[in-house]
Amino acid sequence: MTLLSTTRSKIAAAAVLAAVTASVGTAVAFASQAGPARAPYAQAGALVEYNGALSQSKGIAPVQKPSAGTYCIKFTDARLDPQKLIPTAVLGASGTTPWDATIMVRTDPWAACGNATDTVTVFTGTSAGAQDLPFYIAIH
Repeated sequence: MTLLSTTRSKIAAAAVLAAVTASVGTAVAFASQAGPARAPYAQAGALVEYNGALSQSKGIAPVQKPSAGTYCIKFTDARLDPQKLIPTAVLGASGTTPWDATIMVRTDPWAACGNATDTVTVFTGTSAGAQDLPFYIAIH
């Protein structure tokens, strides 16, 4: 075995180990537990339950829920300006989440959340209309 092929083998082994470690870490990150979220690289994030309760959170104030499928998200850090952020939101697989469910995010002021400039509005629903669904939101 040459030095070059030995080096390639070590690099390949390291890549496999990194992929396994990342997938194990991902599985742990999506486990629903009450309390603070462990998200060292996110500025803010949360698992928001269908009723607006926070199961895991970091940097998210208590969520306001003015109507079905509408969630008003504020951050505990006033330096986070929703209009300058790129939030990521995905639906949670609750076991009752419909296959045609969708999620949308607005970073500009919206009437449902009182036109507040410090709020991100999240909408969840299906083709039939607004519906309360659990979701994850992250600000990196």
